[in-house]
Amino acid sequence: MVNEKKIRIMTDIARDEQKVGNDTVKKGTFYKKDYIAFHTMRIVWSFSLAYVLLCFLIFLYKIEKILLNFVGIDYIKIGVILLLTYFVMIFFCIFFSRLYYTQKYKKDSEIIKKYLSNLEYLKEFYENNRKETMDDTTVDS
Repeated sequence: MVNEKKIRIMTDIARDEQKVGNDTVKKGTFYKKDYIAFHTMRIVWSFSLAYVLLCFLIFLYKIEKILLNFVGIDYIKIGVILLLTYFVMIFFCIFFSRLYYTQKYKKDSEIIKKYLSNLEYLKEFYENNRKETMDDTTVDS
């Protein structure tokens, strides 16, 4: 016998799993602060690596000019400019990544709450059906 209520619940659960994927369900185990900090540090690490690689590429591109004017270059000024631009850009990366991942956590947590409530409802549904079928058993003769 097909129970329409059970099918609706299972369809909602399957739809939620496909919409958000298993990654979102795994993200549900993080606390909000840990989730945001983890992703922000990942962004900072990625940006720092990209910044170092970009500076290295610029250095390689201008190596001839650097070697010709090796003594006349103001290295302190270049270092200050590079550090200031790095820190300003890191500040914006941190700011926007915290905003983005805070919103993403809120959205994902709502989906996870709905998903878990559907799972709990399905569990209760199975338990109630099990009790009903246990009452209808026959005694062996």
